[in-house]
Amino acid sequence: MTKLHVPKFYGSPSKYTAFINSFDSIIASKTDDPVRLLQYLIDCCEKDALEKIQAWTILPPADGYKQARETLKLHYGQPYIVARSLLEELLSLDPLDKDRSKPLETPNLSFKIETRLCYYAKYTCGRRY
Repeated sequence: MTKLHVPKFYGSPSKYTAFINSFDSIIASKTDDPVRLLQYLIDCCEKDALEKIQAWTILPPADGYKQARETLKLHYGQPYIVARSLLEELLSLDPLDKDRSKPLETPNLSFKIETRLCYYAKYTCGRRY
């Protein structure tokens, strides 16, 4: 069996839900120890996300972990923030080729994936993340 790992989280709201789902299923479901949970969460975060939660290590571990999770959700997991991030990514894609005689290629596949992500973001807006 291959070893599962949680992807690094750099602070992109469009990646927040996937990150938190991975973290919960791979790490949080395996331990209740707040020291380990906080350390794993810090180890999984980079750049902007890490800067936002690193200060919580001064609290007792249970409180620090809770505050770190709430901080990540506040900055990256609010439905309107996720939706805005996905929309910005979608709008930054290259426009579709107007020549309809050309087959759909990789850029259009990216467009399909991004629109599907927007749909899923809308679908999950009411969830606990």
